Amino acid sequence: MPSLLNTVGCLTPLFAVLLLVLSACSKSDDAKRPVAATHPPVAQPATPDRKLMTELGRNMFFDKRLSASGKQSCATCHDPAHAYAPANDLAVQLGGARLDQQGARAVPSLRYVLNRTPSWHRPFVASLGERIREGAAIFNTPHEAYEKALLAIEQFEIDDASFHPYSSKFDAYLDGKASLTVPEARGFALFNDPNKGNCASCHIDAKGGDGSHPLFTNYEHEALGVPRNPEIKANADPKYYDKGVCGPTRTSLTDQPDLCGLFKAPTLRNVASRGAFFHNGRFHTLKAALEFYVQRDANPERWYPHGGQGVVKFDDLPEAERDNVDVVDLPLTGKRGEKPVWNAQDIDDVMAFLKTLTDEDVKNR
Repeated sequence: MPSLLNTVGCLTPLFAVLLLVLSACSKSDDAKRPVAATHPPVAQPATPDRKLMTELGRNMFFDKRLSASGKQSCATCHDPAHAYAPANDLAVQLGGARLDQQGARAVPSLRYVLNRTPSWHRPFVASLGERIREGAAIFNTPHEAYEKALLAIEQFEIDDASFHPYSSKFDAYLDGKASLTVPEARGFALFNDPNKGNCASCHIDAKGGDGSHPLFTNYEHEALGVPRNPEIKANADPKYYDKGVCGPTRTSLTDQPDLCGLFKAPTLRNVASRGAFFHNGRFHTLKAALEFYVQRDANPERWYPHGGQGVVKFDDLPEAERDNVDVVDLPLTGKRGEKPVWNAQDIDDVMAFLKTLTDEDVKNR
């Protein structure tokens, strides 16, 4: 992620003026109001303030000068041509001043992330002159400038249609403009079947009550027990664990060990275009990710290391927190040696269905 805090003093005049305009927001919490989008996204008023915020966010998103190395922007990892996800298949992306520092997690797609998530806006003071006068000191407080920059990037992601095009074959199918092939239809049924994949319990695929197209996520958190990934250098330390919502980066929930190992369910839109899957990028093909999902418990020796007492399941969590992993929701309730809920043909069919979620400007792998 760009290191804006290290470069605030080097912003171009355009960025400086725009940040000054943005900085003079009221800090009143009472002024917050959510703005949600549907399919197609509801157009918000194109006010001068909103346009300035969006333009500032757009410029920052693509500006490499705001990074520690000066060689990568947000778009380096969140490539528009790849649904705002990485163009490569690395488990985690590289950054830092010398581009040799690994990130902690696989980089997600930014499509369909903010257009339904509440966006909080605060009113501006009356005139441009007042804004500039009141905001002139923002560069003396880099943290505040950073927060305002994030708000502008958020506004760009909300307003720019390329972040939520709803242009996949499945969208056309929902609108009655396309038909699913036989394999795609079989995969769709397996995806929804609560006794098979049960995927739709987290990755909702039905239209909303207002006719909005689904985002294929319920925004909930889940502990799947994904195997430890040796490609992440930090994992060479046996005492290091990425515990999801309870640390190590996030610290607000470290006192709730029952939440360790939970990660947010991502959208599955454009999932077939990805080269790394799950929070740690442990798998590099969609097929392998699906095989793990339905074979985790039936064939654990394929996925987990062997210890002194047999297979060490859920090895990417401390032993005391492995009970947090979901073993009660199908298909995660299987026993070793049981027949998986999907066979090889089923997996191919589900893959065929998931490919219908790819937007028309993105290529499947």
